[in-house]
Amino acid sequence: MKRTKWYVAAIMLFAATIIVAGCKKEKDEITEEQARIVFANAEVVMDRVSEIYEASETVEEMEQHLAEIKAMPNVEDAYRDDIAICVKIKDGGIIMWCFYPDSEEEEEKKGVDVDELFKNISKSMSSGKGGSLCEEKSVCLLDAMNDRPKEEEYYRLIGKFKDELNWDTCIRRHEKVNLTFIEYSMPNYGVIIYNAHGVYSNGLHWWQTGLSFSEEEDNLLDKYNKWNDDLIRIFGHSKGFDDLMVSEVYFKKCISKRFPQNSIFFSTSCNTYKENNSMWITLKDKGLGCLLGFDNTVFQSSAINCCVRFFNEMLGGATASDACATVRRNVSISGPDGPVDLLCYPENSDIILVEKEPVGDDWVDLGLPSGLLWATRNVGATSPEDYGDYFAWGETTPKSVYSGITYIYSRDYDQLTKYCNNSDYGYNGFTDNLTILQPGDDAATANYGGRTPTKEEWEELINNTTVTWTTQNGVNGRLFTGTNGNSLFLPAAGFREYFSLDDAGSYGYYWSSSLHTDDPDGAWDFGFDSGYQGMNGSLRYCGLSVRAVRSAR
Repeated sequence: MKRTKWYVAAIMLFAATIIVAGCKKEKDEITEEQARIVFANAEVVMDRVSEIYEASETVEEMEQHLAEIKAMPNVEDAYRDDIAICVKIKDGGIIMWCFYPDSEEEEEKKGVDVDELFKNISKSMSSGKGGSLCEEKSVCLLDAMNDRPKEEEYYRLIGKFKDELNWDTCIRRHEKVNLTFIEYSMPNYGVIIYNAHGVYSNGLHWWQTGLSFSEEEDNLLDKYNKWNDDLIRIFGHSKGFDDLMVSEVYFKKCISKRFPQNSIFFSTSCNTYKENNSMWITLKDKGLGCLLGFDNTVFQSSAINCCVRFFNEMLGGATASDACATVRRNVSISGPDGPVDLLCYPENSDIILVEKEPVGDDWVDLGLPSGLLWATRNVGATSPEDYGDYFAWGETTPKSVYSGITYIYSRDYDQLTKYCNNSDYGYNGFTDNLTILQPGDDAATANYGGRTPTKEEWEELINNTTVTWTTQNGVNGRLFTGTNGNSLFLPAAGFREYFSLDDAGSYGYYWSSSLHTDDPDGAWDFGFDSGYQGMNGSLRYCGLSVRAVRSAR
């Protein structure tokens, strides 16, 4: 796979006269002429090695030229470090040539409809689970991705913070993501979303800034005194970028301000948690409440999905750790080397974005291990005993005929056009590997608030309550009683197929949000009668009941 290529220069002076003191060094320890010589040596090596870099498709291919690079004048050493080729300059610093995933060769980007994600926030703001409130009501997006078009999902997400929660907002893009802002303004915000390239090298995690190394040429010594070995320099000859990157060493030495109480930082950069959590330890010492990031190189499409869905969960009332767990459970996160994990530190973070409110009559807390709240009635119902509406899986409106012909995501009766992991079931071999309902296709999200429970969440309900067949106000169904004494009633509402309603009063069928991956023309549902209950697979075009859930806070 061809990858987008960058090279990074870390100007780290190793002369015996250089002594680091915080972000500064004594100005008389190196002359401007000496600094220029170090730069000149670095530029010579950059030009020569870049010819090899530009001709290499992968880091493995460039690695084959290490002996040639080591033999070049002014080169002290050369080696591979993860996705980079590193070159040490004699009496100077380190240059790194990095290989990132090529955006044109990522798997097809899964669209995130932010309007659908957030349109029901106001419906799901009540809850029964407390947490530590993020006290600073402000959010900042730092978008340093100079080589990529603007990711609209992030910008619309920031807009929702303003429109729905009335938070103060800030957006900084490209060159405005500079060191002055990072040091003096970034720590003022309650929520920070940092969208940038990242690389793990020499035991440190480096994040791209929007500042060009060449923009500070009028004061060469200040550049040395302030940055020293805390920055690396990115060159992309085809695009003309030479952005600096900063590591946890930089944050430790150069950020003197403290983050607000219970602040949250979501880094979409690659490799934030690769090998260790030292970036979290550094920022925690600066007062940060929670840091989220990826443990390897991640596709941008996966990073967008994770970030938007994480904050959707938090705006619905979830704690940071619960929101992260929901994303990890429901989002397939991938990169060029395979699966990637989203990590949250501290792992038990109870930070919330919205204050606790009473649960109310629409939701019930059954004391489940996850803290999940269940709706007290079916979608479309006016009471717990009312059957409510029936929905095909992935559709958000009821209809008069339920069949493969009328199903929104099929062609030629039974060929799928969305939510398909097997080309034998897809229209013209179509697959998208989506296995969980997206918010725009969720009948619960569209008509009630919250979302449709996953297969695992149905199983949690079954395994952690006492379940009995009963008749409530003349309606047959199953009663679930939690360990806290609260109860939930599911009427045996039957199902709809073609023109008819079948099994009403005898059987109940309730959709989950989980695709039946062995037979993707079906989805998992919870079914029961007077003598049976369990998870089954039903054809997606059938009309089943929907019961909503949401996170507690």
